[in-house]
Amino acid sequence: MSPFRLAALAALVLSYALLAGEAEAPPAPEPTQPAPAEAPEAKSDESAKSKTDQEIVVTATRLPTPREQTGVSVTSFSAKRMEESNDDQAAETVRMAPGLSIAQSGRRGDFTELRIRGGETNHNLILWDGFRVNQVGGLYGWDALDPVGADRIEIAAGPASALFGSDAMTGTVQVLTAKGEGDPKASVSGAAGTYGTDRETVSVEGQHAWFSYNVASSRIHRLEASVNNSELESINYAGRFDFQLAKQHTLKLIGRGNTFSKGGYEVTPLTNGTALSPPDPDDQFRKNENLYGVEYAGNPLPIWEVIARSGYYELESVNRTSPQQDFGGDRFFSRNYRTSWEIQNNITAFESDRIRNIVTAGYYGEYEAFKTTFFGFGSFSRDHYGRVVQAFYLQDRLELFDRAFLTAGVRREENEDFGDFLTARADAAILIPESDTRIFGSVGNSFRAPDFFELFSAFGGNPSLQPEENFAWDAGLEQHFWKRRIVLRGTYFRNEFESLIGPGPSAQSQNVAGALTQGWEFFFGFNPLKQLSLEASATFLRSRDDNGTRLLRRPPRTYTGRLVARPLIDLVPDRHDGLEIAFELLSVSSRSDSFFQPGFVRVNTHNEEYLRADLSVNYRFWHDRFRAFARFQNVFDEKYQDVLTFPADGANIMSGLEFTWQF
Repeated sequence: MSPFRLAALAALVLSYALLAGEAEAPPAPEPTQPAPAEAPEAKSDESAKSKTDQEIVVTATRLPTPREQTGVSVTSFSAKRMEESNDDQAAETVRMAPGLSIAQSGRRGDFTELRIRGGETNHNLILWDGFRVNQVGGLYGWDALDPVGADRIEIAAGPASALFGSDAMTGTVQVLTAKGEGDPKASVSGAAGTYGTDRETVSVEGQHAWFSYNVASSRIHRLEASVNNSELESINYAGRFDFQLAKQHTLKLIGRGNTFSKGGYEVTPLTNGTALSPPDPDDQFRKNENLYGVEYAGNPLPIWEVIARSGYYELESVNRTSPQQDFGGDRFFSRNYRTSWEIQNNITAFESDRIRNIVTAGYYGEYEAFKTTFFGFGSFSRDHYGRVVQAFYLQDRLELFDRAFLTAGVRREENEDFGDFLTARADAAILIPESDTRIFGSVGNSFRAPDFFELFSAFGGNPSLQPEENFAWDAGLEQHFWKRRIVLRGTYFRNEFESLIGPGPSAQSQNVAGALTQGWEFFFGFNPLKQLSLEASATFLRSRDDNGTRLLRRPPRTYTGRLVARPLIDLVPDRHDGLEIAFELLSVSSRSDSFFQPGFVRVNTHNEEYLRADLSVNYRFWHDRFRAFARFQNVFDEKYQDVLTFPADGANIMSGLEFTWQF
């Protein structure tokens, strides 16, 4: 969606809301039961206890559930938190979660991989408002995603194929768009920074009787960041429209996507970065990613909720390599697209003052396809593959005496390429209110379906491939102290991978390998004063393949720290105004990595450890109508590489001003 169309849409929505406000509004119907792709927003509260009690998540069980009442390890980043840190890259937000690592192949906008608990980058399911956005085969590039318009980002670690099917091997990440509320409100912002970077945003949101809306867009542009051919432009948009059709019947329309283009300076003949090779002078990369979805939720009976959703996702990309360096040059066009449909039933089988049992049963279907066109080496080729996937799932959740919360589910997936696959998962959370303790854990299996390249490519495709598999479990303890001003959490996890796909003796893809990843995740939270909060996490990971070799790009030790100060909270008369300062630390240990020598000989070595510091400042004034902000990234100009031979950005700053008007 172009910026001009988005601006016109925002103006139309705002005009409607203002005109509707002058007319007599119909009586507002009673609110419907929230749908699984949405949870009530947790209102900000100064007390740590209230904040924790209000933390609702949906990715763990498909149902709006308090985080403490699920046995799944869930980390949630709210819109408020992302604003405090001035995050304009979703990858920078999620890299602060325990058990998760980000590997960016260079600077802002370069290819960015996410790994959870030592899994591969295509072992994670990515959802936008309940809709799958992975490429065919599980891959997802985080290089262009801006969290504009998001209410929160949830990360549910552990296998989730029993809920969502393929790709959810080690974790599920979901971006949830905020629901519009309150009187009409419009915001615009502009910022500029180092490397010739500028960013602009616009948003409109509000609610009127039976209709609510939230439309937002951002544009970021960068000139050549001290490296030839490293310019980029990224435009993200998000939209959500909610309609209260009648009592207990709602309709939701969502859309999210991005248009992204960059110079491919880092694409060199040996696939090494600019630490070893000169930047490519004229490689270009472009992609266009869009998701459109509709969701209906209603209650035919008081104990029965029906949710029906359908969506369309597409990803178009173009790679053009340079004739100077890449064997005469070539062009590669690809298009992923997916049409999905789903019906989910949530039935309250039993409910009393102390016991509740909810059964979830559903059907999911999709058609996904992949088209490629290749010009290069004096040749031309075109391929088109498609397949149908269907699944039936069943989940039972039992809540006992506000102390025990047990969930078990099973899913049978029918894939046109390799047949059927059965997955199951169970999790439990035990709360001990006398000591404010939570004991939790989960166990299950998961899988990843082979992609079309692995199955049918002329360069090693194998139609007999079977899915990659994982059996995983985790267990943890969470303890609160001092009226919940202090929280400590520790989790042990283990993944046992089988049938991993790789090149066989004849370079044909085979189910050739297994691997084991295990380790510990720790979290510490401290809120001694309303002016101050502190968080810290540590992840210890051991990852080995069947031969005992360390897996590449998995740091054995990762530490994060975050300090937020609000020094003027009692000094400024208006409760909306004030100063916020957020200081973040990220420490990544040395890890195994590799590079290529001439002749495409891979050399395994290690990548050095690094410590990166970021500082963010926000100052709100004039009744929160203005917000001045700045983000200083890599404050101490640390020289580091997430991926060996691909240097990251040095010290940089982005600062600007946001104006908000409440009508």
